[in-house]
Amino acid sequence: MKISTRTLSSFAAVLGMSFSLMAAETVSMEWANLFDGTTTAGDQSTAVLGVKNGAYWLNTLGSTESAPDLFYAGTKIFTGALYVGTSQNNNFALTKTDADGKALWTIYSTSGDYAANEGALAETADGSVIFLSRARHTDGMLDKPLNLVDASGKTFEFGGTVENRYYIGVIGKTDANGNIQWIRLITPDNTKTVGGETVNLSDVFTAKSLVLDAEGNIYVAGGFSAPLAFAKAENATEKITPRNSAEWAGKGTAPADSYIAKLDADGYYKASVQTEGDTFTTDAILSMTIDGANLYVTGTATAEEGLKASFGGEEFTATTLATPFIASFSTANLEAEWLKTLTPGKVEDKYGYQNPALSANGATLWLTALFNGSFTDGAKTISSVTPSTREGLLVKFDKATGEWLAAADSRADWNDTALGGYLAAVQNPADDSKVYVYGYVMNAATGAYLRGYNAQDLTPVTDENWTLVKGGGMPSAICFKYLPEEGTAYLTVRGNKAFEPLGLEATAAPTGWAVMAGKLALPEGLTAGVETAATAAEYTVLGGKGCITISAAEACTTAVYDLAGRAAATVKLAAGETATLTLAPGLYIAGGKKVIVK
Repeated sequence: MKISTRTLSSFAAVLGMSFSLMAAETVSMEWANLFDGTTTAGDQSTAVLGVKNGAYWLNTLGSTESAPDLFYAGTKIFTGALYVGTSQNNNFALTKTDADGKALWTIYSTSGDYAANEGALAETADGSVIFLSRARHTDGMLDKPLNLVDASGKTFEFGGTVENRYYIGVIGKTDANGNIQWIRLITPDNTKTVGGETVNLSDVFTAKSLVLDAEGNIYVAGGFSAPLAFAKAENATEKITPRNSAEWAGKGTAPADSYIAKLDADGYYKASVQTEGDTFTTDAILSMTIDGANLYVTGTATAEEGLKASFGGEEFTATTLATPFIASFSTANLEAEWLKTLTPGKVEDKYGYQNPALSANGATLWLTALFNGSFTDGAKTISSVTPSTREGLLVKFDKATGEWLAAADSRADWNDTALGGYLAAVQNPADDSKVYVYGYVMNAATGAYLRGYNAQDLTPVTDENWTLVKGGGMPSAICFKYLPEEGTAYLTVRGNKAFEPLGLEATAAPTGWAVMAGKLALPEGLTAGVETAATAAEYTVLGGKGCITISAAEACTTAVYDLAGRAAATVKLAAGETATLTLAPGLYIAGGKKVIVK
């Protein structure tokens, strides 16, 4: 089949996708607006999801009885819980904007205190959105159920009334118009009896990540230190129990076991996997991504010397320092295909590791984080430049084996002089010669940035270093969602002073702290347009069991999309070459036609 520019444009029209013919030469901010309440510190960014013609922004926005109203771009979007106390209540806020930053609707809470910086968003094939959060009752409002109010004004109540506050997991589905379709709960055992005494358990699990596979199955991951009940059909539940649960007395710092739970497209439990073996001090998943038929997870574990645990059938050990691990799991059976640990060390008796995130592209898996100290896999080592201040970490792994291929450090490469780190790594799926990192330095002069690296050896590309947002007082970059087919990204930055977005006027000064949301136009190297998405070439595409096979008569680069228009895989082929792509069962678009993977 020969793909021409005209054919690709027609294909894009069928999918409702837009391919840019002219890419920007540099980066520029298209718009920037504030999510802002009037409390001193209650506004946090949790997740951003870019979609066709817009974006979804998941935040927790702070309210009190005396300052109950929450705002976007200076306009009130809802009134939060009327909390009376010394701090503020963290309200759930899921806002959809169009591509120009105009607010279309908000799903919000008026009862319930939602965990800041914890939750996720994912788009389904039909354009709906799955959201994940954790919530407990608002302090002083234990007699009022938790709730969410959708865009139609319909109120969904859950959680009942309680005697003591404790976190539950909240998973929901909304259509593109903000109408909630369903809500499912993850409910922990919130008490335990120790020596005849009943101990209240307030915070015994995390729910850090959520992703979807091509069939619409939902995966949730985190850590847990008390039994968790997941919803099943017909008001039933399925309970999973951590190995640490029996030994923990319910007081002090809780241990945790890592878990991955697989739910169906309606949010009902299907299967799970968790760490087993010797009882570690703690272990938990902190980030997860999906690529085809594989889940990739990263987290940390600590343990006494000599102890061994297993996760999905792969054995691993840990040190008394928080030891990062990275693993690949099959979506079919939740068995681990590989698991690697990075042995940590101190630099001048200092060590830290924070906010890891994973992304996959082609044959590569990228890890970003904030760190100080050192890490080694036994063959390669990276150490921070300064002992006590967090720096940006970027590590390149082979996606198939978990082998550490290369690493980079922000301070060594870019001479940063203050606390900062890398939050996300992105690549053009049609051109993997470079990788870009989104990160920040916590000072107003540098703020949030986008930087380029040579993807092969991670040497910095010094002329591709853009400061995106200055100001903000002591700003921190939070979320970054890249849309390669549009050559754009949506991002958030948090700060307590007026922000200075690249090429735009400064924002208004926030009340206390606020979340700046913005849209970024990216340079040519990050735009998967007509020139790179498919080359005019003869090739054939065949669907099979768990795979798609592409054979090329001429050299070409082509992408495989799911029916939602999302890139599922990209392949480069030389003339006469054949590639087999492993994909989850489902319907895909490749070479301008529908292909079935069984």
